[in-house]
Amino acid sequence: MRVEAITMHRVAVLLTALLLWVPAAPAPARSPVEPFRGLGAWVDIFDDAAWAAPEATVADLRARGVETLYLQTTNPKEGGPLRFPGGTSRFLDAAHANGMRVVGWYVPDFHRPRRDLRWSLAAIRFRSATGRSFDGFALDIEITKVRDHAERSRRLVRLSHDLRAAVGRSYPLGAIIPSILVPSKDGGRIHPGYWSDFPYAGIAPHYDAFLPMAYWTYRTSGERGTHAFIARSIQLIRQGTGRPDVPIHVIGGIANEVSAADMRGFDRAVREGGAIGASMYDAATSGRMVWGALAALKARLPRPADPAIAPAAPAPPPTVVALPPPPGQWSVDPTATQLEGGVRVTFAFPSGGAAGWANVRAYDVSPGEIRVVLNGKPVGILRATQPGAWGGVQRVPLRGLGPRNRLTFESALNPPGTDPWGVQILGTAALTPL
Repeated sequence: MRVEAITMHRVAVLLTALLLWVPAAPAPARSPVEPFRGLGAWVDIFDDAAWAAPEATVADLRARGVETLYLQTTNPKEGGPLRFPGGTSRFLDAAHANGMRVVGWYVPDFHRPRRDLRWSLAAIRFRSATGRSFDGFALDIEITKVRDHAERSRRLVRLSHDLRAAVGRSYPLGAIIPSILVPSKDGGRIHPGYWSDFPYAGIAPHYDAFLPMAYWTYRTSGERGTHAFIARSIQLIRQGTGRPDVPIHVIGGIANEVSAADMRGFDRAVREGGAIGASMYDAATSGRMVWGALAALKARLPRPADPAIAPAAPAPPPTVVALPPPPGQWSVDPTATQLEGGVRVTFAFPSGGAAGWANVRAYDVSPGEIRVVLNGKPVGILRATQPGAWGGVQRVPLRGLGPRNRLTFESALNPPGTDPWGVQILGTAALTPL
């Protein structure tokens, strides 16, 4: 028996795409990156004054030079798939009448992934009273309701993959991501207690632009501190995705807590970092000084010489192999082989009596790449092998077993590499044969 995790996943994605397919908004004449360029403004579902007067809000934003309105559609607590369909219709019509783009955004909680996908697609297919639609869509990635960081990352990557599969390659998609939260020796990072090993590269193939929530006011102030915070936020994305040219739109803030010195640091870091767009969170709390600084920054943002440049092609997915069939009553757990990009493979087995260990071999594993988890608890790391080769026999302890057990081998990289890796279950050393 050969376990091809990716093959099973592709079948699942194809079925999902067929079931949930909706006609995407008409493909823009320009690059899918275009909606994320230039000066943006953010309106969330709690900005009551804006929703009470969409036409007046759009007119004010347009007068300030805003090119893209980022309009929240809903969140998991407020109901959906659109919190205010009537107001959304009016915003779309008013913005397009004023030559302004509109990007819808939704906050998934990853607790109900199917709903997150369904509500995202419902926003993308929404049409106003005059037939207008969003010019792009973005996921606001920040809710930590799923406490297991690895599982949350897995669901994020899967949702991103399925969203892209449903809308097609040409529809503009953006990833609104958390920025650095705590200082570190290399200048800052996402707090490991908040979201360890954030899967930058795992989601990069599915989005046309990254939009970091670089809210420096929670951590620093002044021109120097703000510059360092924004510069590091941009650097983390370029390093994590492995794409030095990845399009980035920087969201600064919080708008009503910044100084003129802060905005100078923001301006300089955005320009030095080669960001394609910038904005502050949010429109309702931005004062005259902030809008003036943003107008000056807008004039200095880069504009493409060729607007038809296509985004980088997705990297090929990795593959998991498991040979030969597990011994005795062991079986491959089908729920764990349909995960994004061959992240892990799981074997299910009964306890079979007193526990001992399992004898395993690894294939093409680099140092620290594959962790071993028994019934949800880490029990070790597979030893490295030579590239493209099976390694020697390793013992994996089997302790604390129950009537039904799951032994998982999962990639500890961020994200898993693109080369195949594999694991063999050769036999066990329990007192009672399995």
